[in-house]
Amino acid sequence: MDNPRPTRPDILSLRGVTPRHAVLFPAFLAICALGMAALYLVLGKLDHLHPGLVNPDLFRFVNLTEEANLPTWFSALLWQVAAMLAFFIANRHRTGGWPHRAYWIGMVPLFLFLSLDEAGKVHESIGDVIGRNSESTGWREYTYSWVLFGMALVTLVGVAYTRLLVRLRRPFALLLILSAAVFLLGAVVVESISASAHKGTIDRLPFGQTFARMIAWEETLEKLGAILLIHTLLRVLALDAPPYLARPADSRARRASG
Repeated sequence: MDNPRPTRPDILSLRGVTPRHAVLFPAFLAICALGMAALYLVLGKLDHLHPGLVNPDLFRFVNLTEEANLPTWFSALLWQVAAMLAFFIANRHRTGGWPHRAYWIGMVPLFLFLSLDEAGKVHESIGDVIGRNSESTGWREYTYSWVLFGMALVTLVGVAYTRLLVRLRRPFALLLILSAAVFLLGAVVVESISASAHKGTIDRLPFGQTFARMIAWEETLEKLGAILLIHTLLRVLALDAPPYLARPADSRARRASG
C-alpha cells in the first residue's frame, strides 16, 4: 500500500507558533534592547570619567545617537520582523477566509517604512523640509520639525485602523494601542523634552536626567514599543480562530446549532 504523501506545511502562514513563542522571543529582544542601552550608558560614563579609556570605534558601534551601527541595525530589524509577521497574519486570513485581511496587509508597508526610517533617518530629512517652510517660533521651540509630520501620520493611521481595533478582541486591541503608546512616548514625548532643553526653552531636564540618559530612554522606549507589537502579532499567529469579537448574528447562529 502506498504511503500517504506528507502534508506540506503552510510556510507563508507561519503555523506552529505557540503562546510560549509569543513570550520568549519578545523577552529575548527586550533583553537585547535593554542591554544595548546599558552598554551605551556605561561606556559613555567611562569615557567621561577616563578620557581615552574606551575605544572610540567601540563606543561609536553602540552609540545610540550614531547611525550605521548596532542599535540602528537592531531597530530596523525589529520593524522588519513586525512587517514579516503582519504578512504571515494576512496570509492566514487569506487561507482561513478570515475577514479584515486588508488591515494586516496595510501594516506591511507601514512597518517597512518605519524600518527604513530607522536606518536612513527619513523623518529628519522631512523635518528639514518642514523647518525651512515654517516659522522658528511657537511649537518648534518645544520639539523638532519632523514631529508635525509624525503626528499627522499617527493620526492618519489611527483613523484608518479604528474599525480594526473595534472589531479585535479586547486583549489584542489594547496591546496594539499600548505598543503604539510606548513607541510614541519615546519617539515624541521624550525626544521633545530633550529638544526643549537643547533649544533652551526649558532650563534643565526633568528629574535630574542627563542628555545621555534621555537618549537611552527615547531609544529604548521606541524599541520596547516595537517589541510589544511583535509580541502582539505572535499572539495573533498562535490562534486557531480569527482574533475578532463575535458578531451578534454569529453568536446566535452558534447557539442555534448547539
